[in-house]
Amino acid sequence: MIQHASGAAAGPGRDGPSAVASARTGARFLIPSAVILVLFVVVITAAFWIRLPLPDDAVHLAEVEVSLDGGPFETVTLPHRWPAAGPNANTIATYRGVTPRTPGEPAVLLISGVRHDLHLSVDGQNVQPNASGLRRDSSLGATHVLHLRPTERDVSDIELRLERSTGFSPGYLSDLYLVTEPAFDQVRWAWLVAQSDFHLATQVLHGTVLLGIWLLWLLRRKDPVFSWMALLASAAFLTERFLLLIEATELRLFAVAGFGLIGYAFALALIGAPRPRWVKVSIVLVPALLLGGAQSGLVPPMLAIALSGSTAILFNVMGGFLLLRHAWREAQWDRAAMAFFFLSTAWYGVYDFGVGLGGIDAAWFLSHHMRAFGLLLVLFLLMRWLATSLDAVDRANVTLRTKLAEQKQELTLLHRKERVRIREAAQESERKRLMRDLHDGLSGHLVSIIALSENGARDNRLIEDTARAALDDLRVVINSLDLEDDDLRLALSGLRESAEPRLSRLGIRLDWSTAQLPEVRGIKPGNSLAILRILQEAVTNAIKHGDNGPIQVEAGPSGEDGVLLSVTNRTSNTKPGGNGQGLRNMRLRAAELGGEVRFEIYDGVARMSLVFPRDLGAAERDGEAPAIAGSEIGGDPHP
Repeated sequence: MIQHASGAAAGPGRDGPSAVASARTGARFLIPSAVILVLFVVVITAAFWIRLPLPDDAVHLAEVEVSLDGGPFETVTLPHRWPAAGPNANTIATYRGVTPRTPGEPAVLLISGVRHDLHLSVDGQNVQPNASGLRRDSSLGATHVLHLRPTERDVSDIELRLERSTGFSPGYLSDLYLVTEPAFDQVRWAWLVAQSDFHLATQVLHGTVLLGIWLLWLLRRKDPVFSWMALLASAAFLTERFLLLIEATELRLFAVAGFGLIGYAFALALIGAPRPRWVKVSIVLVPALLLGGAQSGLVPPMLAIALSGSTAILFNVMGGFLLLRHAWREAQWDRAAMAFFFLSTAWYGVYDFGVGLGGIDAAWFLSHHMRAFGLLLVLFLLMRWLATSLDAVDRANVTLRTKLAEQKQELTLLHRKERVRIREAAQESERKRLMRDLHDGLSGHLVSIIALSENGARDNRLIEDTARAALDDLRVVINSLDLEDDDLRLALSGLRESAEPRLSRLGIRLDWSTAQLPEVRGIKPGNSLAILRILQEAVTNAIKHGDNGPIQVEAGPSGEDGVLLSVTNRTSNTKPGGNGQGLRNMRLRAAELGGEVRFEIYDGVARMSLVFPRDLGAAERDGEAPAIAGSEIGGDPHP
């Protein structure tokens, strides 16, 4: 999904383009990484330097009296903290103090940080905190802006009560400041933002991103990055929703270890490293053992929480350094961004330990707020990965189109060459066929004429007949040339014209009937000559072995897709032959057409039948038969 970039610099003697590419790679990694590093420093130090602004005339309530669980009041200096006791040790802390007022003027009480539920009364009247009521876990810290009604007195008695419903989080009250309404207008925006409850916005953002991650996981279920990302986001969202539903938010502290382990597995998936089995088992086993030990009393609850948080911190640090090392080696700044997020989360885990133990004077626990930054970072990186993937697809499309154009041009050239080769091969094949036909037919007759002349033959009639046979054979070859579809009838007519004079001289009547000849497709010189040769051979055999009776040549259909040509004559033979060279050549030629030759004698009638398909082109494409070899006319089909 992410385009890997090499960060190796060009060595001495490298070409200029290599050095330029290396410099660009370094810039693409180092510049974003430097920005991320600056943001990392800002994030981890923000809790120490961000302070809410105060008007110059703000009245600071530095000292108040406090009573814990109805005990005696004692004077304390704000900010004040009282420690956690245990999971069931609920505490009520009551603070009271006196602050000067301007008679007849409304005032605003500013509390920058407080933990646990706040109840306030001023001059005996309850003041409703106007912080959002959406926050369910007040033990994590809150900011309050409380508007006080005008009074005619120059002082007001303030009583503030904090109720702790869980003993895991220590109580805390920050400094109190009283300002007038006009003075508050100068700093209103900062305090309203601070008191805004981001809980709902975080949940909406979390749910939206979670839906997007689930969709990506459904589309890429074999991608471990999205699998672990979906598990981490789902566990954090559903666990918190469930715990809020059953009002047991303190159990979330035991699940922190599982979140840290899932985050570590997610970091391993990001760098393409295998996830060990012990990590997968520990995701469920460690929180279960900690919770079970705390509930059974085998492990002190505070120790179990400390172990859970320490486990999460440890694995966040491990995941962060793994990502940081991989980012440096592979020059991937997005991995560096995730590394700094892991390290920031670990840092604020340590910060929360300091807040909980009293080592850091602050009201807010901040590690859980890193989830919002993590969601924003994941959303940003998903958009970046999507854009990178689309860029890669665009580049691949351009490359494919270029290669396709090149292949198309190459295939066009090859097609032209192949057409030339096929045409030349066809011409060569036709030349060889024509030479073979002339050799097997015409040359045989010419040799006979020469032999008769050299032997001084006195029978001019024999020489004349041989010469006429040679002329007829030449006409058959000529008539077969340059034929196309529907030209078979024309070729047969040429055969009839050459045969009729010869039969007439012999006193034999020729009955010719081709009116029923169906349309024949795929006619070429080669297959048309084969048909004419078969008919010529059949007529010759009828003359030689018949009883000088009429010879019938008929053409018609054979079934739905066949053609039948037959030559019939009377004969005194009673048994059909089948071993003569002429009949063998006729059968070979018929096989070339995709058909067959049948010869039979019945009741003194000899009949030769040629059956072949109407589409000779299909038979030629199928390659039905080998080429004919051997002699041509003159073979004897009879015994």
